[in-house]
Amino acid sequence: MAGAAAVAGAATAGVMSASWGVTAESVPVQPVVFGAPMPLDPAADLPSPDQLYGVLNGLAAPGVPFRSKSYLVEGGIGLIEGRAADGMMRDATAKGLLPLSFQVADIAPVGPGAASADVTASGPGTPSRTQNITFVDQGGWKLSRASASQLFQLFST
Repeated sequence: MAGAAAVAGAATAGVMSASWGVTAESVPVQPVVFGAPMPLDPAADLPSPDQLYGVLNGLAAPGVPFRSKSYLVEGGIGLIEGRAADGMMRDATAKGLLPLSFQVADIAPVGPGAASADVTASGPGTPSRTQNITFVDQGGWKLSRASASQLFQLFST
């Protein structure tokens, strides 16, 4: 009786024996690694073209003061920067250079929470210009501070 209890206990504990017809070759073994990070999918961290169009079109919207667009730029837009950008927008509008339209291509990761894209901007009276622009994810995609300066130059053509 004690022997039967030991066999039953071993069976319920998951102990297997070659005498039961189970061998190491018949049991599938899956390697397990603890503490190793799972491979990341870089595409999962990339913004969609629509997200980037939203940022670009929001910044290029004429008649909307830049203090209202601060959420679209990494670190925001300061008072002096906003006034200068508003002046550039007024001048570009008066010259008939706006509205701008954008095309986005080749979105690629450039680091954690950052992506770049080739952005082509064109408008009435302005030649098409393509620049590589960087975007950062800070609770939503925004234009990087350095790329904001590049984009503002489009308004001063």
